[in-house]
Amino acid sequence: MHEEICGKYNDALKDSLRKCILTRSPDISFKDIAGNDYAKEIINTSFVLPNLCPIIFQKTKVHPWQSILLYGPPGVGKTMLAQAVCNHSRATCFWVSVTDITSKYIGESEQRLILLFELAREHAPSIILIDEMDSLGRRRTGNESETERRIKTEFLR
Repeated sequence: MHEEICGKYNDALKDSLRKCILTRSPDISFKDIAGNDYAKEIINTSFVLPNLCPIIFQKTKVHPWQSILLYGPPGVGKTMLAQAVCNHSRATCFWVSVTDITSKYIGESEQRLILLFELAREHAPSIILIDEMDSLGRRRTGNESETERRIKTEFLR
């Protein structure tokens, strides 16, 4: 009985996270982004090229990166780079805001994060874009709430 209730609850949480799947690719290309040449080169080599020409990586021992963290001050083009990746890749793109993950209930935020990664594995290959993560991922101090600490731990795990 308890497992059935937990299963239904997790299914409901997964359904809420499915809303984060982009159904239409953003109409942004790497050509639309001024500057950021090094970031565009790394992203192209790591995410776009393996999707378009997987044979290149199958015949060599070179493996593309599995994840990348774009950081910097507002206005430098992080979101546009992420949109271009979604446009050029054949992966399922999840566009997640921190509000999609966080919850006021104890333990639910961590559960949503776990389910997000589980959902991404089900739809592999996947790209998860977490927008405005800096609002959650501040430096660890002794002043953060228990929920913030547990979400950060789950992200790092």
